[in-house]
Amino acid sequence: MVKIAFARTQPEAEMMQGLLTDAGIPSMLKRTAGFDNPEFLPSGPRDIYVVVDLAKRAREVLADTMIDSEQDEVAELEQERRLARGETGVTSPGRLAFWILVVALGGCLIAWLLYQAV
Repeated sequence: MVKIAFARTQPEAEMMQGLLTDAGIPSMLKRTAGFDNPEFLPSGPRDIYVVVDLAKRAREVLADTMIDSEQDEVAELEQERRLARGETGVTSPGRLAFWILVVALGGCLIAWLLYQAV
């Protein structure tokens, strides 16, 4: 079996599988590796596999339905996962103020310790 396509959701994968079945090409769906966490369990991304001998024909059948590249789709899904976990990559003003205060207090503590040591 060889992977020939990628679908964002279970229904999309089943639609592609139906197109392949209509063309007489048996296929298998499998959850995409790395997306087996609870956020994606119900209908997360799926890979579509066919027998190696039928891979070229299967890609031709699905060529009209596949618009985006798989890399773009995976990157978008990864971004959605990060946003769902709150990993935006942007530090909030409150968190920044907290760390500035911690560093300032640490500096004051070090200065006071050095003053006491002299």
